[in-house]
Amino acid sequence: MSHRSVRVIVFVLALACVGAGGYFVVTIEDAVVAERGAERVFESQAHEAALLVERLRTAQQSYLAEGQGADYWMGKVTDTRAALERMLTNLATSATAERAQTAARGGAHLLGQHARLDNRARTYMRQQQGLMASDLIFTEISGLTGEIARHIDQARTEQRTASDARIDEIQRQQLYVLAGAAALTLLCALLLVARGRPATPEDTREALRALMNDGTPAGGALLRGEPGAHAAPTAAGAAPRTAPVVPISAAASRADTVDLAATARVCADLARVADPAELPALLERAARVMDASGLIVWVADGSGASLFPILAQGYPPSVLARMGSIGRDADNAAAAAYRQGELRTVPAHDSLPGAIVAPIITGQGCVGVLAAEMRHGAERDEATQAITAILAAQLATFVTALPAGREGE
Repeated sequence: MSHRSVRVIVFVLALACVGAGGYFVVTIEDAVVAERGAERVFESQAHEAALLVERLRTAQQSYLAEGQGADYWMGKVTDTRAALERMLTNLATSATAERAQTAARGGAHLLGQHARLDNRARTYMRQQQGLMASDLIFTEISGLTGEIARHIDQARTEQRTASDARIDEIQRQQLYVLAGAAALTLLCALLLVARGRPATPEDTREALRALMNDGTPAGGALLRGEPGAHAAPTAAGAAPRTAPVVPISAAASRADTVDLAATARVCADLARVADPAELPALLERAARVMDASGLIVWVADGSGASLFPILAQGYPPSVLARMGSIGRDADNAAAAAYRQGELRTVPAHDSLPGAIVAPIITGQGCVGVLAAEMRHGAERDEATQAITAILAAQLATFVTALPAGREGE
């Protein structure tokens, strides 16, 4: 993610994800508030309807009260029943749950039966048949009034259940929106943070081979191995090949950052190695001194025909097992450094990093190479090339004690 325009686009996308997520969260929260408001309105109407039912019951039973005129309470019953009918109609209209609507309509329908029974009770009262009126009011009409109250309570319960279910669904959607916006924002953040080449290509072995590729245009290679600044003569009497040109200012700035004391300590500890198990930690220290993202020690087999990786630093443990051999005549920097016994460099190209490959030379000749994957263009720095050559020379003191490849593979 090194192109500025791409990073700007990703940043804008991240802002868009945050903005869209915030907008949807606010919209969903408004929907929750509206749903709760509608539920409170319905609860208030249902409560008022329940009160009207009790008033209706009380006014009707007052027909039989001694010392009070029945006509007054009959008017009260008529007014209360009309108000209750309007309230039940409103409940059926405002209810969003189908069962709540059915219950409210059922209560309104029972008011018609109540009106017919109330007319009979009034007739008994006018005929001075108090016992008949009392029996009708306290049995049939009272039971019918209770049934109306039950319908109102059912409508309230059904509406509350449906409202709670809708709020739960809305809140789940809110969580989904938040999770989606967070995931997209995190992805954009990771893309913005990511720089340089991918850390682990899909095929690690091919990526590492490409890192050391030294092919020609006919082979379609992208990288070209170059002799290093400290290259040895390629044959008796032959002059060293020309080292790549490094700007003086760049070389000086890198030299200022080279920690010679740390390099000396690593070399001293390498000289004292008694157990090969100590090497991975030392290679990690060497990589830090060189500012290398990865190191691989390649050792030749007994016949000298192939190089095999025996140690790696900065790569997953599975990389060493997956990598194959490099033939002596292969067209890459590792094979060239081994054949010619000279340090080779691989300039960085596009998203691929640069590399330094230094030969590991003993009294028997070149027995392997130290390949370093470099960062920040350090492969073209003479001081870093020198440190790599020093570390490779130090490795030569004990590399023959390690398994020297798999002869005949």
